[in-house]
Amino acid sequence: MALLGFCAQHGLLFYTVQMALASLSLAASHNNAGVLNFGIASGYSSKVYNASAAPTATSVNRDFSDQALAFLWDQVGPVATGPVTTTISPTPEPSVYPTPGVMHPLVASSDKSLDGVKLPKNFKWGIASSAYQIEGAAKDEGKGPSIWDLLAHRVPNQVADNTTADVVAEHYYLYKQDFARLKSFGVTGFSPSISWPRIFPFGKGPVNEAGVNHYDDVIDELVKNGISPAVTLFHWDTPLALFNEYGAWTNPHIVDDFFNYAKFIISRYDKYVDTWYTINEPQYCNWQYSYYPAGKYYPAYNGVTGGLKARFLCGHYTLLAHAKVAKWYHEEFKGKGRITFKNSGNYYEANSTSKADEVARQRNFDFAVGWFGGPWTDGDYPKSLKDTLGDLLPTFSSKEKALIKGSCDFYAIDGYSSFYAFEVEGGVEACASNSSSPAYPECAGSASTDPDGFPIGPAADAALSWLYDTPTGIRRFLKYLTTELFPTIPDIVITEFGFAEPFESQLTNLNQILWDLRRADYYQNYLDNILASIVYDKVNVTGAWAWAIFDNFEWGSGTSVRFGLQYVNYTDLTRTPKASMFQLLNWFKEHTESSNSTMRLIPSNRPRAHRRPNIPPKAHLNRRDPHVQLHRAPGPTNAAALTQGCQRGTPLTSTHVRSFAEDPLQHFVLADETPPNLPTPFTSDHPSISTSRTSTSHRISAQPALQHNTSIPSASGVPGTHRTTPAIPTPAPKRRRSLSSSSENSDSADGTANRGRPSNHESKRRRRADGTMRLDSETTKPSQSPSQTYSNGSTRSPGSRVSLGKIANGNPHIKSESNGSAASYTNGNAVSNGRPSQLAPSFYGHDRGELTRILIQSLTDLGYHGAAGALSQESGFEVEGPTVAAFRSAVLQGDWAEAEALLFGTHSYDSGGGVGLRGAGGGATFGGKSHGKAPRDSSWSPSRQTGGLTLAEGANENEMKFWMRQQKYLELLETRDLGSALMVLRQELTPLHQDEGRLHALSSLMMCQSADDLKYQAQWDGAGGESRSVLLSELSKSISPSVMIPEHRLAILLDQLKTSWISDCLYHNTATPPSLYVDHTCERDDLPLKTVLELRHHTDEVWFLRFSHDGTKLATTSKDATVIIYETTTYKVLHRLTAHESGVCYVAWSPDDTKLITCAQAQDNTARIWDTKNGRLLTTITEFSYPVTSAAWAPNGESFVVGSQDTAHGLCLWNVQGEKLFEWTEGSLRVHDLAVSPDGQRLVVLLEHRILVYDFVTREKLCEWALDDVKLTSVNISQDSRHMLISMNDNKIRLMDIDTGDVRQTFTGQTQTIYIIRSSFGGANENFVVSGSEDSRVYIWRTNGHLVEKLDAHPGGCVNAVAWHPTDPRVFASAGDDKKVRIWKPSPSSSNGYGR
Repeated sequence: MALLGFCAQHGLLFYTVQMALASLSLAASHNNAGVLNFGIASGYSSKVYNASAAPTATSVNRDFSDQALAFLWDQVGPVATGPVTTTISPTPEPSVYPTPGVMHPLVASSDKSLDGVKLPKNFKWGIASSAYQIEGAAKDEGKGPSIWDLLAHRVPNQVADNTTADVVAEHYYLYKQDFARLKSFGVTGFSPSISWPRIFPFGKGPVNEAGVNHYDDVIDELVKNGISPAVTLFHWDTPLALFNEYGAWTNPHIVDDFFNYAKFIISRYDKYVDTWYTINEPQYCNWQYSYYPAGKYYPAYNGVTGGLKARFLCGHYTLLAHAKVAKWYHEEFKGKGRITFKNSGNYYEANSTSKADEVARQRNFDFAVGWFGGPWTDGDYPKSLKDTLGDLLPTFSSKEKALIKGSCDFYAIDGYSSFYAFEVEGGVEACASNSSSPAYPECAGSASTDPDGFPIGPAADAALSWLYDTPTGIRRFLKYLTTELFPTIPDIVITEFGFAEPFESQLTNLNQILWDLRRADYYQNYLDNILASIVYDKVNVTGAWAWAIFDNFEWGSGTSVRFGLQYVNYTDLTRTPKASMFQLLNWFKEHTESSNSTMRLIPSNRPRAHRRPNIPPKAHLNRRDPHVQLHRAPGPTNAAALTQGCQRGTPLTSTHVRSFAEDPLQHFVLADETPPNLPTPFTSDHPSISTSRTSTSHRISAQPALQHNTSIPSASGVPGTHRTTPAIPTPAPKRRRSLSSSSENSDSADGTANRGRPSNHESKRRRRADGTMRLDSETTKPSQSPSQTYSNGSTRSPGSRVSLGKIANGNPHIKSESNGSAASYTNGNAVSNGRPSQLAPSFYGHDRGELTRILIQSLTDLGYHGAAGALSQESGFEVEGPTVAAFRSAVLQGDWAEAEALLFGTHSYDSGGGVGLRGAGGGATFGGKSHGKAPRDSSWSPSRQTGGLTLAEGANENEMKFWMRQQKYLELLETRDLGSALMVLRQELTPLHQDEGRLHALSSLMMCQSADDLKYQAQWDGAGGESRSVLLSELSKSISPSVMIPEHRLAILLDQLKTSWISDCLYHNTATPPSLYVDHTCERDDLPLKTVLELRHHTDEVWFLRFSHDGTKLATTSKDATVIIYETTTYKVLHRLTAHESGVCYVAWSPDDTKLITCAQAQDNTARIWDTKNGRLLTTITEFSYPVTSAAWAPNGESFVVGSQDTAHGLCLWNVQGEKLFEWTEGSLRVHDLAVSPDGQRLVVLLEHRILVYDFVTREKLCEWALDDVKLTSVNISQDSRHMLISMNDNKIRLMDIDTGDVRQTFTGQTQTIYIIRSSFGGANENFVVSGSEDSRVYIWRTNGHLVEKLDAHPGGCVNAVAWHPTDPRVFASAGDDKKVRIWKPSPSSSNGYGR
């Protein structure tokens, strides 16, 4: 073994090993009876990956190093670790399982003619799943991230319940027990997938030794248990590195990289695997891959950001990748098995006998299974795809067509459901020629209702609108596939079929969960119809694989949808077979000629054993059994590692105590066994996981293990009693981007259940536990992290939480942290060569320590973790110490009790070091101890105040507590835990005696009907939004910056610098931020200060003008009763609107610019709606008796508000048909002007002396301000919806806060005493305010109040309105009494060359 790298860091020993595969024993072997020899493919190298071992100073390269792997995982973010972190040796499965009994038997067959009919002898059946969906161990043992690791952690709402597959069922460590259970059930086959990034962490390059070792053992275990593996090579978990490198499946490079991976796997396992599936459901390129966020979270190569282009490129290279592997398998490798890929498709029946519906039916087939039907036809795409898609569909060369044709040995279909097909509105030809049609490119409709409107079958979970139980559809589909679509199919296998029991994930009672009646009915009838297809239709069906082995991560639905034949408790990982499992087993028992284990049901009233895993100490468990470990070439090693390598999983011992509950059900018994009198109390169908008896570590430790024969109290606390139904903890959704460390399941208060992990561990795979404090009613759960940035400058992302004992190194008298010291927290290393002492304490007048720490934080923010670590190591400075890091992690994870303890200090107890918090609403579980609610009286144990972060001068401790507890309260309301929320309100918030008004407002939120209602009423975005990060940012302002540098400090300083530059620059008018390379200056000539065009189409005073939202049109109004619409390239007149009978004073463009409202003065007194495309009058509203002054559209573009001087209709909401929808009737409203905020939340109304602000959604008035000394003339709202610009007749314009009425700035200089003059925001980023004036000038100010220019504009009269171009900041227009509209741009000599 060649030793390539070695470094000692943080007290841990890391090394990297590179070796040739031929000299390695990647070929695992047994020394006992059943010997398996794995083939060795030539041309591969391997190494041991360890993302944590990356040297901190190494720069990022495109390589296959640990550093590169670490950066890939940084792209994903922190990853959660489950309760099991090592492979568990299996324990004997019980020969008896509780099953449905006489009170409600299994679902009976609906086709009695099939009774006793047997499947063909060559028929293979089993259960299926996929690696990403069940394995967990997301980051363990050198695995690289897949695209789904990124999607689940980083992309908001990619997963409906914000869960990830970091842990799920932890099959990666529990597979031995899972396979033992399948064997006990009599299941003869298992169809798993192999994780590509677990074998090739970068998608290519060296193989990951640990990953190969794992799958060696997986295949070995399947063979030992008599279970035939049918392996899928790729089930959607593309290595993330390939997306970063070239865009993955939209690039032809993927073909060779997949081929390289497939060759390795097949070469190694082909002698034990007789069925290979190269690709799982390539149709996913449509409904999954095409929606991947290319260009946002990873590069978008060749401009492919998703949509149809990504969809069909993905499908194209998928087919080629499969075909290349299949050709090699048969022609070069001479494989012994069969190879194909799994199709995703459903059956379509025409909705009627019409030809159009038949065409729709065929197009539905073409765009699903036909898309990938080339292996069964001519190797090409269907004609309908070519005709419809044209250049969007890639083309195959003749050589590629020959490669694809015949590349499948049999047909594999994942057939779940059925639909009725119908013609789309307008017909297929119109749709196929219009790529903007919603139905394009399929141009065929489908429905889950019968032609008469009744549902096609029982519906699955509501989250899966496409899935219905349609058993006869599978029979029809099998026949149609093999006789009509692809008659050359020799045989067909149903590779997936299954059902999601409605609302199962919401159930908490195990009795309700296990009787999954719809799923049981689904399996019985689907299997009956598969058999009928064989017997009656003579379809050569040779296999069927049920989905899924147990509950798993269902992609975009996360864990909120369950397909499993076994229930998984995501808290303790217990698997429990459901009724559907026994329905499946019973069906195959009846219809199979023979099996390895024939099963039968017997009645029984025996107690049922409930499996609860215990967590093993890592020091006593090795990842692999010795006989399947890799044999390494001789070389230097580490004694501790060698010792660890010789240990194996601890077998079941008497310390593993099980609890039982009476259950008068039947039990499953092997037919060749004698039914036992009672199941052994120590027999479990869950892996035995041992616990540590003692812990001497100062870190968080678990309670000692339970001793043999310990009595386990029931819920009532009475020893010896048993509950009929076990309590199922409601698994809390795992929030996206979970942190690498996870909080453990708290030990129960009575000390009878121990699921904690010990802390005296040595294994590299060990994860440190952390203590949490929760309300009594809260379910313990893994730590979770929000969808925010985490580190705030830490040299690594917040990992495992550090215990208080860790910080003080065992000393309970913890001093307040100060991270400014060069000697503090140097990761165990002394200051490098004493260099800091040789450098001056200041740097050009700046404190060297402050500057260095800010630089370290900034390097981390930029993603240069190695450089940040190197700077920290050389300088001796760190951004923050462990307590600060732990505090940050606690806030972002929502561990509020711990956050308070770390921020304000804790109490250390003589009773064992447990940490409590006065006034907290829940128990604390620090130090492995469990304390209930903290009492408020003298019964508290003697304690000493310890720790706490140094607060900033003037910080209000109670106010900070209020902020945190308020967040805790809101999060409890969000999860609808009203009882716990009420406890927090009464016992934690109220005693702080903070803002009583806020407290009353919080209490009113108890009445919210839903989480969405809560978020709206509280103006809060939820635990999964930005709220925790915002809270952390606010808290950090009250913490001494010497301890906790405010977030992104350098970026903020640079923003402040740029803002200062822009503020001081009178002429800054670009959205591009100033460069830091040079001092910022802008030229006066870059402002639009010259008239470049005069528009003279009006015959009287021009009163108003406004650009369309997209800037392509300009509308002007005049006293001459006309409205003119110009295009803004040459300012040619598009439409002259002449229906009004008097002066038009206002226009409002609809949000999509397709409609225009015009408002007229006295005599006319109407509001009219126009079509801006053709100038046609659509609607006239004539209900007004006085002038109509203003209008504003609602965001939906379907309704609008009109303001008038008519008190009978002063302020009303209308639809585009001219129907009144709502009227504000408060007093006599004579509206001068109004505006709706861009976000659609606020309506601002100007009366003569009052400003009214309404909630535009609820119509409720929020506030009102009276300005009796002035008359108000116009209002504009800023694009951020926070400020309003109010013009008034005392020569003033005020910038005011919409919600508070506070005046932010006043603009003066212009003249406005008699006439209505409209001001507006303008320029890039609305940096300017512009207004006309009665002195014939246009005035321009910066938003800071500085007057920039006053321009002679419309001589001889008033400048009535000015409008700045919304997309070109170098253009504005003005309207005046001189009957002209002027277009203003920079002078011709400026850089952009504008001129007449």
